[in-house]
Amino acid sequence: MSFLHASLLFGGFFIAVPIAIHLIMRRQPKLVIFPALQFIRQKQEANRRSLRLRHLVLLALRCAAIGLLALALARPSLTGSGVLGKEGAPIAAALVVDNGLRMEYRKKNVTRLEAAIQLADRFLAQLPDDTSVVVGDLAGGRPTFAVDLGSARQQVAQITPSAATRPLIDAVGDAIRSLQQKADHRKELFVFTDLAKAAWPDQGLKQISEQLDAAGDVAMYIVDVGIEDAVNFGLGHISIADPVIVPEKPVSLRVATIRSGPSAECPVEFVLHRPDAEPERRDHRMVQWSSDTMGEVEFSLTGLEYGTHQCVIRILGNDGLPADDSRYFTIRVQSPRRILLLGESKRNATFVETALVTSGRYQCRFETFGGAANIEFDPYEAVFLLDPPPLPDAIWQGLYRFVKGGGGTIICLGHNARRDPLNANDPQQLLAGPLKRQSRASTYLSPSNYNHPILIQLRPYAGQIPWRQFPIDKSWDLDGLNRGAISIVGYADGRPALIERMIGTGRALTLTTPLSDPPYVPEREVWNYLPIGLATEPWPFPPFIRGLAGHLAGGGEERANYLAGEIATLHLGPEERREVQTTGGFVVLLPTGEGFRRSLAPGDNTVTLSTTQNIGNYRVTAGGKAGSLKRGFSVNADPVISRLARTTTNHIATALGAKRVRFARNADEIEISVGLGRVGKELYPWIIGLVALSVAGELLLSNRFYREQQ
Repeated sequence: MSFLHASLLFGGFFIAVPIAIHLIMRRQPKLVIFPALQFIRQKQEANRRSLRLRHLVLLALRCAAIGLLALALARPSLTGSGVLGKEGAPIAAALVVDNGLRMEYRKKNVTRLEAAIQLADRFLAQLPDDTSVVVGDLAGGRPTFAVDLGSARQQVAQITPSAATRPLIDAVGDAIRSLQQKADHRKELFVFTDLAKAAWPDQGLKQISEQLDAAGDVAMYIVDVGIEDAVNFGLGHISIADPVIVPEKPVSLRVATIRSGPSAECPVEFVLHRPDAEPERRDHRMVQWSSDTMGEVEFSLTGLEYGTHQCVIRILGNDGLPADDSRYFTIRVQSPRRILLLGESKRNATFVETALVTSGRYQCRFETFGGAANIEFDPYEAVFLLDPPPLPDAIWQGLYRFVKGGGGTIICLGHNARRDPLNANDPQQLLAGPLKRQSRASTYLSPSNYNHPILIQLRPYAGQIPWRQFPIDKSWDLDGLNRGAISIVGYADGRPALIERMIGTGRALTLTTPLSDPPYVPEREVWNYLPIGLATEPWPFPPFIRGLAGHLAGGGEERANYLAGEIATLHLGPEERREVQTTGGFVVLLPTGEGFRRSLAPGDNTVTLSTTQNIGNYRVTAGGKAGSLKRGFSVNADPVISRLARTTTNHIATALGAKRVRFARNADEIEISVGLGRVGKELYPWIIGLVALSVAGELLLSNRFYREQQ
C-alpha cells in the first residue's frame, strides 16, 4: 500500500486525545448509605458492566473518527499507478497535446483541442505536488520539465492550434527521451489526441514501440478526444495544368476536394487578389462532394499580365473544421530571362539550351568563343561558359565587370581548359580557385543539402535521385579555393564539384566538370554522363540546369507555394536587386495585415523567409507603387489535416503491446486507468462517511451519558 500524503498519517497519534479524556472523565462511584445493601450491590455490578461497555464504545468511536480522518487525508492507493511503475516512487509525467489544425474540429461548440486542454488541466490538478511534469505539443521542439505543477498547467493553457507542426510521432519520441532523464521516478506518458489514422501511421507506431523498448519502464496512456463520425468539407493541393504561363493565356487550376461524411453539395468560390485593388470574384459554383472520397474541381484564370498574381479558393458556409476551407495560391507571369551560352560549337550547348528553353522561362542565345570578343554582356542576366579554352584577357575582364554589376556566370571546366592560362590573374577573378590537375577518379555528384536555391526543385525527390547512374569519370582538381569561395555541391569522394563566389552584387559559379559535352566524340574520352545517364531517364538534369540559371539570373523557377513552416525563397532579378539596394531593404506583408522590413546583404540576390507560420498570401515589395519589386508567395496547411478517418485502439495496442498502453476518453477513465485519484473516487467518500458516522455516534452516546448523569 502507498499513500499520496503519507505524512498525514501522523495525525493518527491524536487517538491518544480521546483515550486521555476517557481516563480523566471516568465516572467515580458515589458512596450511598442504604439499608438494603444486598440488592444495591447486585444492581451496582450490573450498572458497572453496562457503563464500562458504553464507555468503551464511546472511546472506540472517538478513536475511529480521528484515525479514519487521518487515513482519508493521507489518501492510500492500493494498486500503484497503472501498467508499469516503481511502487512508492515520485511520478515523472510527460503530456503531449496534439495541436495540429485538425484538432480545431468543433462539435457541440467545443474543439478537439479545447477538450484535450480541459482534460490535461484536470489531470494535472490531481497529481501530487512532488510530480515532475514536462508538457509538449507539435509546434515546439523538445520540451523541458516545468518548474512546478502550476507552471505545467500554465503551459497547457497556452497551447494553441498551429499550422506549422511536426509529426505526432516525433513529439511522442521527444517526450519519451525527456522521461528517461528521471531514472528514479515512475515514468508515465500521456498523449491527448483525436486518434486520426494519419497521425498514427504503422511506421510511426513501430518507431514508438522501439523507443518504449529502449526506455524500458515508461507507461503510456492515450487520451482520445476524437469524434467517431466526423463530417467535413476540405480543400487540398492546387496544381497548374501547364507549368509554362504566358500572358493573356488561360491558366487551368485544379484543386483537390476531400470529403468526410455522406455525399452532399457545397458552394465553392474563386477569388483573385491584385496588388492595390479590391479582390475580384472570378468564379462561384455548387460542387458535388462524394461520400468519404477525394475529388477535383477545375477553375480557369484568364487575362493575366506580367507580374505576381495571388488567389484564394474557399468553401462557402460552415462546417466542423474551418481550417481546411480555404486554399491560397500564387502565380508569377514573368518575361523570359535572357541567357547567353558560349561554347566550342552549337552541339556543345544542345543539352543546356534544351533544358532551359523547354521551361518557357528563358531565352537562350548561342555564340562560339571565337565571337565572344564582340559581345556586350549587359543585356543578359546570365552567361554560361561551356568548357572554355584559353580566352583573351578582354573577355575575362568584361565578364568580371558584368558579374560585379549584378550579373551571373558559370564556368564549366572540361577538356578545353588549360591550367596555366586559367590560373592567370584575369580568369582567377572569377574562378573558384587555381587549377591543379585533371582527375580520373570515377565518382558522381552527391549533394548534402537540398535547401540551396539551385537544388530547391530537386528537394522533394532528394532520396530518390540515382546520382550513381550519372557517373563522372573526369574532373578538375583545384589547388585550394579562392577567398570567399564556398562549395555548394560535392562529389561522392568529398571533393568540391560546384563552387560559388560572390563578386560585387553578382555571383560566379565554377563547375569542375563540363555540363554539355556530346556523349560520343571520336578519339576523346567522355568526361561525364550528367545529361544522358546510364540506362536511366536523365530527369535530374533539366531541373538542375534551370536551378543554375535561376540562381544566376534571378527570378528563376523558385517555388511560389509552400506549406506552413517551410522556408520561402525568392530569387531577385538585377532590377529588383538594384531596387532593394537603392531603397535600403524590402517589406514583407503577412496574411494578417502586419508587415516588417528586412535588408539584403551586399551581393546577395536571394530573399529567404522562415516566418511562414501564418496561412495565406504573402507580399514582398520595395520602392512603393513605382518600385520594380512586387513579388509574393502563398502558404497553406498540409492537406493531411482534412483526413479525419480514425484508427482503432486495438490497432495501436497491437502495435505497441496491450500491456504497455491504456486508453481513456474522459477524466474518470484517466483516473481509473492510471490509478491516480483512485482512492478519491472509490474509498474517499466511504471513509468520510465512516468519520461522520463515528462523530454522530459519539455525540449521541455523549448526550445520553450527560442526561443520565443529570
